[in-house]
Amino acid sequence: MAATEAPPRRIVVAIDDSTGSTEALQWALDNMQLQPGRDTIVLVNTQSYSAAPTSRPGFHVSQGEILADTQRKKDAGYKLLEKYKAKCEERQLLCETRVMIGDARLSISEAAEQAKADAVVVGSRGHGALKRLVLGSVSEYCAHHCPMPVIIVRPNKIGQPDTAVPMD
Repeated sequence: MAATEAPPRRIVVAIDDSTGSTEALQWALDNMQLQPGRDTIVLVNTQSYSAAPTSRPGFHVSQGEILADTQRKKDAGYKLLEKYKAKCEERQLLCETRVMIGDARLSISEAAEQAKADAVVVGSRGHGALKRLVLGSVSEYCAHHCPMPVIIVRPNKIGQPDTAVPMD
């Protein structure tokens, strides 16, 4: 009886300029048992909306300025993703990059659905309870709203060994 080959997987990894993103990608590369040349990492970066003060009296920002600012943000996002893409390509994994504009919580969920992802890997910045309450946690939002499994990679505490809890 011939073994059936598993279909290629698509794993979304949320990337920003935090160490949590670096740890999330590293976790995915080390733990997801990705198959070179078959599985795809989809790197997603979210840039915030342009802060256009058009609603305040005396301020006007043209549509052209908003579009130019949006393009600058997209360019910055793709530039950031290039170094992460190189890490994927070192392991001969297929890699796609996407830059979204908007709220990171919504953008990551949307990108994962568009990519038909099998899983999403996000870093956790470890914000305190108050900041999480006010701003909301991107990782928690994704865990509750993405239709596929979400892996939240907690920050690695420097100087502390990795620990595992035995399962009885």
